[in-house]
Amino acid sequence: MENLKNNLSDTFFEAFRNGYSESDVRRKINEILVSSKIDLNPFLEYLNENAMTSEDFTFLGWFSRLRIDSEVFSFRQYEKAFHIDPHNITSQFLLAYCTEFGKGTTKDPVHARELYEKFSSSGNHLCQYQLAFHLMFNVKNAKFVQLKMSYLLKLAAMQGHLDAMLYLGNRYTNGIGLERDLHQSLYWFSKKFKIDKKVVNLRHDLEWFSSQVKKQTH
Repeated sequence: MENLKNNLSDTFFEAFRNGYSESDVRRKINEILVSSKIDLNPFLEYLNENAMTSEDFTFLGWFSRLRIDSEVFSFRQYEKAFHIDPHNITSQFLLAYCTEFGKGTTKDPVHARELYEKFSSSGNHLCQYQLAFHLMFNVKNAKFVQLKMSYLLKLAAMQGHLDAMLYLGNRYTNGIGLERDLHQSLYWFSKKFKIDKKVVNLRHDLEWFSSQVKKQTH
């Protein structure tokens, strides 16, 4: 079971920290589970009994949601993970996210924003990305929000967050919160597509952007 745990855990953290969506992370995990033909109940017990490190508790909290419907249990594992290693960016993000939406703890958007800002300032790209959208839905100053969103998305994209790359490319295309720049649009869309080729219509968009950039340079 240890080899399977390591495989699942490595896959989870790589996908999660690259900014894959929740559904994509689950798909990657389920592919491994199906091929392993493991019984999830004893495997979950094994994870629970052998959790020692910050990453162990983070993965246990997330993975347990595939089998048991207990957001409180998951949140407690994230708290344990953070207590062991306050620099674990995944547990930082999950604590803030659960606080924002009331998953396993009291819903508190104000405190969630404080957490996002705290962790973002220390370079957590997951929190930088989420803070951008938290501001969009919770702050009324439109100009401030658009400028801040572009700033945060760029920080997250520069650290490899795939969805941030996509949104940043769109913002460069339309000049939202920063100066319109098709060269930058092409750069971020290409970077995203190089890693994640399943994005619908992105190949066609890249071809169009390439043609527009060529027109600007001739």
